[in-house]
Amino acid sequence: MSSDHSNCWSSNGVSGRWSGCRRRQQTFTKGYESETCKCGMPIVTKTDWTNSNPGRRFRGCGRSNGGYCDVFEWIDPPMCDRSVVIIPDLLKKINAYEKKIAEFHVLEQSSS
Repeated sequence: MSSDHSNCWSSNGVSGRWSGCRRRQQTFTKGYESETCKCGMPIVTKTDWTNSNPGRRFRGCGRSNGGYCDVFEWIDPPMCDRSVVIIPDLLKKINAYEKKIAEFHVLEQSSS
């Protein structure tokens, strides 16, 4: 986990099924006994939105300054290869459509 991906994380995880992929019924969490990191910050759940792990949830130190401790664990299993290719492209399309909708609303408001 590096600090250059800090803008890619979201604290609200989204779960769903992706066609063409099977999720293994496997637990990836270690189950920390304490909900605080050794540095005193809370352990938080985040979602990685990098191209290699789109939508994959993990738990780790809640520091917000870009640094992190060695407290880190994946919650979700690795994505299948097809998801790693498809999800970033779908997110780009959604973002482009949302931008067009916002531009349309601005035009609509300025013409009324």
